[in-house]
Amino acid sequence: MSIDNIPTYEPESFVAGESLKWTKKLADYNPADGWALTTHFRGVTADGFDAAGVADGNQFLIAVPAATTAPLAAGTYYWQTWVEKDGEKYMIDSGQTEVRPGLAGLEGTYDGRSQVKKILDAIDATIEGRATTDQHMYMIGNRQLMRIPVEQLLSVRTKYAQLYARELRAASLKEGAPFLKNIYTRFTNAS
Repeated sequence: MSIDNIPTYEPESFVAGESLKWTKKLADYNPADGWALTTHFRGVTADGFDAAGVADGNQFLIAVPAATTAPLAAGTYYWQTWVEKDGEKYMIDSGQTEVRPGLAGLEGTYDGRSQVKKILDAIDATIEGRATTDQHMYMIGNRQLMRIPVEQLLSVRTKYAQLYARELRAASLKEGAPFLKNIYTRFTNAS
């Protein structure tokens, strides 16, 4: 990977066990002037790591080896990027990144669906199962159980289908799909 192909921002997401590399160019904190850069990643567990930038001309190059990210548990990690020089220290950026599990290190099964997709699939399975048993209320022993009416279930399904469509659209945009769709029209002669 040439220096031109390296991202200029902290990763939005990565897989545990993946090598990371990005650059940071800061006009006010040039490494040639003696500034040091460190990005600290921390999760809700004790997991985390620090990534130090090294001078690469007038920018910092940050590289994190796969061995550093391999032990990370999947989840959201928060990061802060700091610069430091001669007792001065400034936080210049912060954000969060999502660590996804590395499938090579997992034993057993893995369900990579989002929570929204899991709920949508469960609603669909319930609706399909209800086609054969359409009782809203029934008794088991001396207990009375009620089901969600199909109309309400369909309303909830619509909501989750919209949320899932947004997830899919966001993933497409992240992969470089155009923001707007083409709208085609046809003009015909009215005479």
